[in-house]
Amino acid sequence: MFPENYTSRDMSYMITSRGCIGNCTFCSNSFLWKGKPKFRTSQSVRSEIEELIDKWNVKVLSLGDSSNSEVHSESIRIAKVIKEFNIPWSTNVRFATVTKELIENFLDCGCVGVSVGLETGSDKMLKITKKGCTKDIIREKVEMMKSLGIDWRLFTIVGFPEETISDMIETKDFVLELDPYFVSLNSLSPLPGTHVYNSIPNITSEFSSSVNQLYPEYSFSNHVNSEEFKKLFVEITDIFEADNQKKIESSTS
Repeated sequence: MFPENYTSRDMSYMITSRGCIGNCTFCSNSFLWKGKPKFRTSQSVRSEIEELIDKWNVKVLSLGDSSNSEVHSESIRIAKVIKEFNIPWSTNVRFATVTKELIENFLDCGCVGVSVGLETGSDKMLKITKKGCTKDIIREKVEMMKSLGIDWRLFTIVGFPEETISDMIETKDFVLELDPYFVSLNSLSPLPGTHVYNSIPNITSEFSSSVNQLYPEYSFSNHVNSEEFKKLFVEITDIFEADNQKKIESSTS
């Protein structure tokens, strides 16, 4: 409807699979799509890309799959379909399941960037949130991606119930150590049905739907009050934004 309101950039976002084998405590994929991810057929993906290019003049694709590193054979199959169109694309992967071989295949098929959910830079919180990896494993995966020259970006979250100020500062320091091309910071938004949501006393779906991930007014941490949390959130956001801007300026100079 109303195609005049959409640009080619708006239409460059597509999804080729649903689901994730991860069991992160804050993510609804852990119960919405149990088991292995379900992938679209090659012809289905091919037809959509043809329409996006012919009708919308799309020049680049952004895959919105929850994670494209769960079933490597399927992810590579989809990547080879995209390669037929000689169009740059980016996607999401997980530190727990991404490998050098997978990234090499992606690069060969025209992938120009991956986004990864770090979420937290604390080994304690990585274990609590069931991310399936440790800081040392993440360091290894980051060095691998850097060695291959792919653009990689991070998503982070602060404000988990078990998280302390020290944990949040550790996340900030770890991100700066990893040195991604871009990083975004979000405040925890408890999703109904998740382990995190169920662990918060008296929370309601109405309240959780009002939570602003970028401008938090409330702390879900059992160790940090709302004012302390908001202050720290702004401080870390400013640090990350300054680092992002420095990378942008460096790449365009």
